[in-house]
Amino acid sequence: MKISIEEAIASAESGEEFIQGIETKISEWLADRKIDERELEEILELEAAVRKGIEDHLVQFQGNPKAASEKYPGHELLTLSWFHLAGLVILEGVSTEPFEAEDYAQAIIGSPASTYAIRELAAYGVLSDYITARSLGTLLYMGFIEDIDLLNELLDEIEAHEPVFGEKVRDTALGIQDSLNGVARQNPSLSPVSEYLAAVEEVNRKDFDRHYRGITSNFIDEGFVSSLWVSDSSDKSVGLIFSDKNIAIAHSKNGVRYVPIKTVRAIVVGSSTERMHTGFTHTDYHKWTIDIYTETGAIYEYSHLLGTDNQDLNSQREYVTSVLNAVGDYYPVTASGNHSVSESGYRTTMSYWF
Repeated sequence: MKISIEEAIASAESGEEFIQGIETKISEWLADRKIDERELEEILELEAAVRKGIEDHLVQFQGNPKAASEKYPGHELLTLSWFHLAGLVILEGVSTEPFEAEDYAQAIIGSPASTYAIRELAAYGVLSDYITARSLGTLLYMGFIEDIDLLNELLDEIEAHEPVFGEKVRDTALGIQDSLNGVARQNPSLSPVSEYLAAVEEVNRKDFDRHYRGITSNFIDEGFVSSLWVSDSSDKSVGLIFSDKNIAIAHSKNGVRYVPIKTVRAIVVGSSTERMHTGFTHTDYHKWTIDIYTETGAIYEYSHLLGTDNQDLNSQREYVTSVLNAVGDYYPVTASGNHSVSESGYRTTMSYWF
């Protein structure tokens, strides 16, 4: 980083430059949609430096943000930078079902910096721009479980400012509690997968027979979260069914494969555009890519065609977004994928964070 921790908190301008630098680094780390060992070391080193800066300079102002602003005008931006980094550490180092945490992740859970950051910014209003619900829920529950009243107060505060995001944070915290207590979470609000499959069979018996005939009896009794038709690398149709315990990947030729929720490291969403030339005209086919990363190292890569014109694109974006929002209540979904453009036999790739 070009700016030191001390410089970052000295002014709002420097703080803004610092957090922009963090976001640029995140784009670099996630450009290939995974974090390798070298990148993780860099993340941990930077997170530790920012955490130390918070603990050396800001923790003393807990509960007194006005005094912190007077002495360190960039304090809020430094804290938000820490959320960016801590979220990546938790994503890499913590499994919630069952709950397991690597040593490097345990170092930040319940740390003075974590306590300060959460208590000061619970009411910030847009924390979802800086940290995932899963990461924040983990930091909240494990850091404040000994003060259940404060934990609930913080959860209420986050949910009051961002209702959908706050509900996901709360669900993560409750899920960790159940996991630590050895309780399998029940989802009485979810209808069984069998009801969805019955609807598919009624509407399109051919698709049902080709894709879902091999679904196991155990899976159809699980809670139905959402579903999406996608294509694989060979443009073959694949049905994805998300339950509260597994993802069923239903391929017409390869049968049904199940990915347990506890092994899903991330569902990474990106986009692609394929331009097809015909004479002097061309048609752009816009897609969203949906890649399922697992703890075993396996990656399942798919795409969903949005359309070729704005009318199709807008309706499909709304539809797929609603699906991913529902899936995000149970699975770690991140919009950190690549954008690719292909045209006339050559391909260029542009990576971005959004």
